[in-house]
Amino acid sequence: MVGYDEQQENVAEAWHRRWNTLVGHAHIGIFKIIKEIQYEQNQVENNIEVILQGVPCPLQKKKDQE
Repeated sequence: MVGYDEQQENVAEAWHRRWNTLVGHAHIGIFKIIKEIQYEQNQVENNIEVILQGVPCPLQKKKDQE
């Protein structure tokens, strides 16, 4: 398949799984979606700040590395 990137697919699937965990419902309102997107943005910005400060990332569990 042209342009197929398995790693990108895994990232998309992981985000989708995280989104389902955050939202927790099949059918939700627009305000809940906006609130969850804002929360996710805040989490990402906090992670960026930690990285820029040079704090070492926590080690992955051996199970997650496989």
